[in-house]
Amino acid sequence: MNILIVEDEAITALFLSEVAASLSHHVVATVDNADDALKIAQDRTIDLALMDIEIKGRLDGIQTATMLKEKYDIPSLFITSYKDSTTIKDAKFVAPLGYLIKPIVGEDIEAALMVAENQIKHGLDGGEEKVYKIGAYEFVTKTKTLTKNGKPVSLTQKETKCLQYMLENIDTNIMTIWDGKEKELSSLRELVFRLRKKLPDLKIKSVSKFGYILLSK
Repeated sequence: MNILIVEDEAITALFLSEVAASLSHHVVATVDNADDALKIAQDRTIDLALMDIEIKGRLDGIQTATMLKEKYDIPSLFITSYKDSTTIKDAKFVAPLGYLIKPIVGEDIEAALMVAENQIKHGLDGGEEKVYKIGAYEFVTKTKTLTKNGKPVSLTQKETKCLQYMLENIDTNIMTIWDGKEKELSSLRELVFRLRKKLPDLKIKSVSKFGYILLSK
């Protein structure tokens, strides 16, 4: 993908660029404000913008992402350290392809870019969007984003896929979760362990010699 990075922290911008390049993506440019981002979008082919919500200049990241989408049909993947629900609710109106929460780690960038690339390849408007709500959590299938009380929760691609499968089969035993292909129970056990740690309020029940169940109540 051709990626535009809009980030006002130089170290974070460099890290994003290095990880994206290591995954064979092309970083067209790195800028720290809306004016430069819009100017580059006018002259270059951009598939995705990695957009920090708080950037320099007259427009913030949400406003910039809105203009990129409306003018050039460029989707954004938001980068934020914001925790307040108002900011995230505002960001939802731009239909981002996901969120990266600071401090960012390489694994999260890789997972987010893989999900975003898949969405772009299959059409941003393709497929029916579903929203799963369980307790304080809300999961949106189209953007593969999870929030808790309106605040984004960062998951890897495999964690996201596992959670979506559990939500689609809530109150049902699961053991095979990857496109119908059975995985080693030890691998699934490790994945569920990570989900339990990140999502302590969810009730994921172990079923002896079978797998796991996500309980609705």
